[in-house]
Amino acid sequence: MYYWTKIRNLILSEQNLLASSLSIFLMLIATYTWYPILPIYLRELGANDLQVGFSYTLLILSFALMQFIGGILSDRFGRKKLIVIPTFFFSLLYFLAAKSNNWLILISLLAVANSLSALQSPSFFSIIAESVPKSKRGIAFGIFELF
Repeated sequence: MYYWTKIRNLILSEQNLLASSLSIFLMLIATYTWYPILPIYLRELGANDLQVGFSYTLLILSFALMQFIGGILSDRFGRKKLIVIPTFFFSLLYFLAAKSNNWLILISLLAVANSLSALQSPSFFSIIAESVPKSKRGIAFGIFELF
């Protein structure tokens, strides 16, 4: 019971942790609710099995490779800017992706969205590390990863 109280107090007392965790939670729900049916949709748009597999590889690579650049930009321009600015583009990118009739355009838009998400990722971790006391960082990162 003591740990639940400690977790609740930490979440409520650290606004950056709460805002970051809820932001990630909402973005991941918005993204991963339709990921399981994306291969079916790609096939309907004319992609074959190899192209569907390549598309998922491209989506993973676009996220993984841009995290390094996100860390550099986060240090240079600030964490909050790197979280807020890409967020404004997500709605537009996902709207355009939903309206696309070509699987190449769809994957390109989703890869750009993944790249922007990767630019944000280091900033989320940095903000949490900077805003939470050293003695509470482990539980703060645990809460963030839970979301």
